[in-house]
Amino acid sequence: MADSELFLKDRVASMKHHYHREISKVGNLPIENNRSPLTLRMYNYLTNFPSKLLPFITINQNTVHQIDLRTSQPLLFANILNIYLNKTWEPMQFGDKKDKGEKHLLELFKKSQTRKYLKRLFAILRNYHKQLPSKGLDINHESPILLSGDDNDVLHFLNNVFYQDFYGVLQQQMDLPSRGAAKLFMFKLIFGSGARRDMYMEKFKKSYPTITQLIQEFKTDDEKSSGKKNKSQDTNFSVFMQCVESEIYIDRIYKPLRKQGVDCFSRHDSIVVVSGQEITVKDFIKKVFSEIEFVYNYKEEDKLFEAYTGDELRIDFDFYDE
Repeated sequence: MADSELFLKDRVASMKHHYHREISKVGNLPIENNRSPLTLRMYNYLTNFPSKLLPFITINQNTVHQIDLRTSQPLLFANILNIYLNKTWEPMQFGDKKDKGEKHLLELFKKSQTRKYLKRLFAILRNYHKQLPSKGLDINHESPILLSGDDNDVLHFLNNVFYQDFYGVLQQQMDLPSRGAAKLFMFKLIFGSGARRDMYMEKFKKSYPTITQLIQEFKTDDEKSSGKKNKSQDTNFSVFMQCVESEIYIDRIYKPLRKQGVDCFSRHDSIVVVSGQEITVKDFIKKVFSEIEFVYNYKEEDKLFEAYTGDELRIDFDFYDE
């Protein structure tokens, strides 16, 4: 880079213009919800509103809380795998089919896009049945229940996503410099195209060989009987996860909350709610996840306190100490 200071100066000016433009929309433009036909996500100008500015948003003169799904993409995928494993290997009753896990998941998700991706995943899982555990985890337990001798990587993936800080676990397993680096790696794995190999991918594959193969095969075009390749979107794993996320957060959470009169708005895998209603919303989301037999891991943030820097807080504490 020829002149880093000049770059940063231009970047700051650009960000100021961007922030000013976004701020000018609030209270002046109507909030119009538009839903993507591809990802099923809902968009308005608050959906992608800069996170640094959220602390200054108020609803009816009240500050807001953001209730965010923790490690959302790995968590959603882990939940789908866990239900598939537990339902598929349940004792069969008279008249049951062998694909009970597939049937159950298709009953949970109604949109054609989501069901298309689920069916693609099912076809891949059938090919890997010998590498899959005989059952998933019992999510009624609030702590890890793996046996010490169990070395199935799928079970370890489920356990680490459900009961640990998964990005923190990856940081240690892959010898990464920070938790943020682990999060970035997972974003590249899920959102990246193809199966690009590098030393970090090899480290991840060493810990989770079956999980790596499942994701990479999902993202790989396969030949149809006609000799034509699938459209690229059929193999888009990240869009698959976004469709799952959207059916849960838009159709099962956001819309019912608004019908109940709760003051909130959606930001994909999180709900921003007016202060004072966060407990109601948190309990409702927990109930939704419980009803579909998904593990719910969340983080809750009072956006007011993000508006202050560490120096400002230290000044306040010094003042009170005096």
